[in-house]
Amino acid sequence: MTSRNFTVTVQERNRDEPCFLVFETNDNIGLGTKAVRLDLRHGTGLSEAQELARKLNANVIRLSIA
Repeated sequence: MTSRNFTVTVQERNRDEPCFLVFETNDNIGLGTKAVRLDLRHGTGLSEAQELARKLNANVIRLSIA
């Protein structure tokens, strides 16, 4: 079984601003010191962002640059 090469974490902003997700990579996938960030739509709450992060961490195996 291939181990996951990233972890998705939820990052909060100021009150009334949507959270965002950050993909923290475990392997060098060609990003150098940069990270992948997903900005979520306005109105997305912390619990929704956490659920999305849980699903990505549970179901996606590899992150790569194509």
